[in-house]
Amino acid sequence: MLAEADPRAFLGSFFQWSLQEVNLVLVDPALPSNPRMELVARLMPSAVIDGHRRQPDGSSLPWHPPEDWASRPKPARIWIGTGGTTGSPRFALHSWQRLSAAANGFGQVFPGSADCVCLLPLWHVGGLMQVIRATVLGGEVELTDWRTIKAGESLPDSDGKLVSMVPQQLDWLLEGEGSGRVSRSASQNTRHGTFLPWLRGFRAIFVGGGGARASLLNRARELGLRLAPAYGMTETAAQVTVLRPDEFLEGRGGVGRALPHATVTIVNDAGQPAPAGEIGRIRIATASRFLGYADTSAQKGSGFVVCSEMDPLQTTKPDPFISSDLGRMDGEGYLTVVGRVDDVIITGGEKVFPGEVEAVLMDSGLAGDAVVFGTPDAQWGQVVSAVIEGGSFVDGDAARAILRERLPVFKIPRRWVRVSRLPRNAMGKLDRKRLEGLFGVQ
Repeated sequence: MLAEADPRAFLGSFFQWSLQEVNLVLVDPALPSNPRMELVARLMPSAVIDGHRRQPDGSSLPWHPPEDWASRPKPARIWIGTGGTTGSPRFALHSWQRLSAAANGFGQVFPGSADCVCLLPLWHVGGLMQVIRATVLGGEVELTDWRTIKAGESLPDSDGKLVSMVPQQLDWLLEGEGSGRVSRSASQNTRHGTFLPWLRGFRAIFVGGGGARASLLNRARELGLRLAPAYGMTETAAQVTVLRPDEFLEGRGGVGRALPHATVTIVNDAGQPAPAGEIGRIRIATASRFLGYADTSAQKGSGFVVCSEMDPLQTTKPDPFISSDLGRMDGEGYLTVVGRVDDVIITGGEKVFPGEVEAVLMDSGLAGDAVVFGTPDAQWGQVVSAVIEGGSFVDGDAARAILRERLPVFKIPRRWVRVSRLPRNAMGKLDRKRLEGLFGVQ
């Protein structure tokens, strides 16, 4: 079990143990002590590398993969956390071969060195895959503490490099650029002086497209940032589709087309391919598909229960994975993510996809950002409800009059709340409980 806060120490242990025939469990070093102890009791690991009390020194440090790494067998099963940060975390199991398949597919669309600046935690798939790409494709990883970036104390060289970030980080950096958050000392002590020139230096800025609001993407495009909205998950070793920066700057939306190591399709409720433009579940066939889930809620000391195939050396494309995400694909194979299966609203027997309504609210100018979901209703079962930020919204009646020209009546929100800022956590995800509380939902 690897729970190491310092990135260099984390990578030292990660590469050492990847050469062993072990289950290497990557754990958030900030996991509270009680869930941590519970996890140890359930898994009974033979070794715990626990540096959670050690903090990075905040400096930006370059890191290179081991020179002899490519020629050595790497039999470890790598457990990467997916969903849930308390209680009994769930892990997706990967092998080095499948992580490498994701890196090689990425390299065919973004050739050359995979030099990058790493702002994401290494125990998370978004941070770890930056290291895997640099190892497989060649490149240097600049290990950077996000706190020092926010403070404007250290901005590592970005010219021609890659970076991955969550929408919340990009939002903060752009707001900082606009509001003068960079301190005077930061302007004097950094080469770039402000965040905007630094961001413009990157060859590609990968952002999870599902969580990035339209206004943020539009602003980044106006500023000339080479964004590459992407779609993927822990189960697929991160990205399976990417919108190239040139396509983004030309005005194309969505999260791009499938990378060479993956085939992405949309299927209907019967599991059959859906026509172009129709919303359905996202189906992914990829050489980077995870081996299975580790169930840490099993009886203490019983280890884990895993579903799906368990051959870590298998390199052929395994069975497709049907995600809980909803999307639509156009005739050219470009994917747009519109939400999750659990988010679908059933109102009076009609099905409403929140992402579709949110897009109309923002495209119409009624909202700068919006989240739509169903709230309980005795007559309709659920009613469409909207929480909006910014925009020209004044009241529900005026908004409904505008939306009648764009949406069927049953898709138009009946309940409205306007807020100064949508509640999100540090990773940019919406706080659903707080949103529902605005409508009195317990």
